[in-house]
Amino acid sequence: MKRLNNLLIIAVTITVALSACYEEGSKISFRTKRDRLANEWVCTDYTIDGSASDSSKKSFYIGDSITFVFSIMRNNKYALNMAYTKEYSEKNNNKLLNLKTNMNSAHFIDLVGNLSKNNLLFQKIDFGGEWSFADKFRKVDFGHLGNRDLSYADEKQIFTADVVMLKNKNLKLSFKHNDKEHMITFEPLNPEIVKN
Repeated sequence: MKRLNNLLIIAVTITVALSACYEEGSKISFRTKRDRLANEWVCTDYTIDGSASDSSKKSFYIGDSITFVFSIMRNNKYALNMAYTKEYSEKNNNKLLNLKTNMNSAHFIDLVGNLSKNNLLFQKIDFGGEWSFADKFRKVDFGHLGNRDLSYADEKQIFTADVVMLKNKNLKLSFKHNDKEHMITFEPLNPEIVKN
């Protein structure tokens, strides 16, 4: 009887774990979903209705030197920041984009303007706010700061993306815009999770 109970517990555990799985990627992970989502992500692919969209992917970059970084933190905060690309940093002794000293400069404002005017993700979620999982971890809601319960946010303050893949080294988010399916693939800028 004890063995039967143990088998039943294992079967229920596996069923629950698999019920919150994603379309792509591994079915079970030893890291929590929050820990897998928390990182600084850079766009590596963008498709619209299943076809590659180079212009949408390029909207995350300025040339080969600067990229938008989608920072998702464990404390349910998120932000869109800028950073030098890995390739540019490696060519230039791993210099970082100093946001504090350039925050008020016309050059920094131009860079942000160039990135934000054509980037659909930026238009949907702005510079930052709060996030929460929804629908058994299959969706992520993004809303403005100070809006603790995102389920009560008005439509202008919330953006929901379907989680297609959530792995340590890959994140795929999908959303509808103008009746077209947009899918963004991200890879981590850093190997470690953002622990804030």
